[in-house]
Amino acid sequence: MERRLLLVSLAAAALAAGALLLREHEAAAVAPSQIVGVYRIKLKGDGWLRGKSVPYRQERIFGNAVLVVARDSAANDKLTVEIRLDPSFAGGLVDLATPEPAFTGSGFVAGDSLAVIDTGAPTYVNAITLTFLKDGGKVAGHWMSAFPAAEPASGAASGLAIEFAGRRTKQRGFENR
Repeated sequence: MERRLLLVSLAAAALAAGALLLREHEAAAVAPSQIVGVYRIKLKGDGWLRGKSVPYRQERIFGNAVLVVARDSAANDKLTVEIRLDPSFAGGLVDLATPEPAFTGSGFVAGDSLAVIDTGAPTYVNAITLTFLKDGGKVAGHWMSAFPAAEPASGAASGLAIEFAGRRTKQRGFENR
């Protein structure tokens, strides 16, 4: 009987500890000054590409990139966000399906989050959503890029869906651009 009570108590304690660890992230506002900096991020996702003269192909996307968050100007709280791909992506699907740099755009922080649409061409969508954790020490996000086909059987088209997460590096000097 004592053994059963001990096992039930241990199971209840493990369940309570698991519930505490899996508790939802509580949103907290961050100031733009808390998130300005350079983040090393890991990318993971899927994508496809059909080039003008290249056949359709799909790829799993894995690798590293650098996310730079900088003030648009010292006068306001608008932030510029840029994603720079590691050289290992050269010639691959992400490199071919995005402009150079792979992403650049501006936006305002809302709570602990930031949504930005790339300032690139009007014929495609290149957008990211960011959530800043640990007072801006960590970031998690989603990156979606879509270039719709103009023709059903030929012509360029692509689509990317990427999740990423990373930490801010100690690199400074991006407070104002």
